[in-house]
Amino acid sequence: MLLFCVLHCSSLYAGAGNRIGCGAEFCLGCGAEDAAAGEVGCGLEGASLGGREITGGRAGWQPGQDGSCAAANPQGEFTFLCLPVPRVHWCRSEFFAGVQSFAGQANYAALESEREEFRGSSSFGAQYGMNFTRPLAVLDEQASMQLGVRGAVSNFAGADFTDASRRQVFLTGGFFRRVDFGLQGGVVADFLHDDWYAELNLSQLRGEISWRTARCNEFGFGYMAGLTDDASRSVILEDGAAVADRVEMEVINQNRLFYRRHFHGGGFAEAFAGLSGDDDGLLGASLELPLRSGLTLRSGVTYLVPEESSSRLDHQDESWNLALAFVWYPCGGCSATRYQRPLMDVADNGTFLFDRQ
Repeated sequence: MLLFCVLHCSSLYAGAGNRIGCGAEFCLGCGAEDAAAGEVGCGLEGASLGGREITGGRAGWQPGQDGSCAAANPQGEFTFLCLPVPRVHWCRSEFFAGVQSFAGQANYAALESEREEFRGSSSFGAQYGMNFTRPLAVLDEQASMQLGVRGAVSNFAGADFTDASRRQVFLTGGFFRRVDFGLQGGVVADFLHDDWYAELNLSQLRGEISWRTARCNEFGFGYMAGLTDDASRSVILEDGAAVADRVEMEVINQNRLFYRRHFHGGGFAEAFAGLSGDDDGLLGASLELPLRSGLTLRSGVTYLVPEESSSRLDHQDESWNLALAFVWYPCGGCSATRYQRPLMDVADNGTFLFDRQ
């Protein structure tokens, strides 16, 4: 538990512009950790508060004799209201929201009357979520863990074969290591719950390893390997009547080679190419551009090129995803936590591909 103190004060100074540490206004409680942990979140070290030096992320605060929270300030310039709240290190978190458009074999359902006939369309909707990290100093000073969730809602007006909207939840958790140059990488497990005309639960293992040069270039290899497939009862509309069926879906294994160019002002551009486990082609790119301190624009596109046509139309065998989102870092571009920024995005419909068995 951390005592969260709401300050009512006559003056608050932290150098020029009334800013503390990493440039975020009033960045107190934005990830300041216990001094014993050897980490001060959001660049609080060496800043000042009302003429007092901030060390160990505590700003010289200490409990009063009556058990209340009070600053070690004899002039009594500050009044504190103390509430017990869980310690949350927001400086190592990112929050995002945006839109997405995607398609895959799950977007096309088979009619009962003609089993080789499929109908459907792509999905469009909104996405939102967060990604959180924590350092693992006991293993490696540069190692961290990450945990994130992404929600997505699409097909608001249904599709040709169903009136239901599509709801997805992606969960991602794992470990990574960031460096300025040299060998970096990470591995995560992804879980997907897809609720539409069928309810599916799928999982995969995803990782990447790369070499980052001192000139801001990065060359690497990424992979996605299916862990669990799923089969589910489905209900589609045919001639106005609900027809029950069964669908079986499997995760598409992927192998990608990528090149990533990091920008001096933050952000990066990436391009990749590769093959799926069924020898389908994979192409894609992503871009991350800082808009201002703490706010970034992130976009990405993925396209799976079918290796050979089936009895369905070619466009029903391809998979693609186009996503655009704004990403918010609560404490801006804080250099003290840049090594703990999530290395891998939470899974989405561009990194988690699946089709019919």
